[in-house]
Amino acid sequence: MVATLAVDNWWVHLPVKHDDTNHMVRKMTFKREASKPDMDMGMVEFDSQIRNQRDEAAQSAKATNMCPRRPSRLLNYPEKCANPPCKGRQMRLCSADLA
Repeated sequence: MVATLAVDNWWVHLPVKHDDTNHMVRKMTFKREASKPDMDMGMVEFDSQIRNQRDEAAQSAKATNMCPRRPSRLLNYPEKCANPPCKGRQMRLCSADLA
């Protein structure tokens, strides 16, 4: 992650106490490449939850981060993506990853 661009809808559901054992669960919900073609960055949106030792959601938020793209040689995608949302464009961040 390079930068946090936004944190939206931060909700506190339960109090977090000093002896709680917390962990974060994140699910990627959206990603897209940067608008400038020479930038090797992309924007990724996550739904995040902080859960306590009883696996109860204590807090939740939606965060948008800027992340570096992986080099395309590391991906096993064909040269042009066959996934319908990509419409045959060459993609480094493929919408098929969200499935």
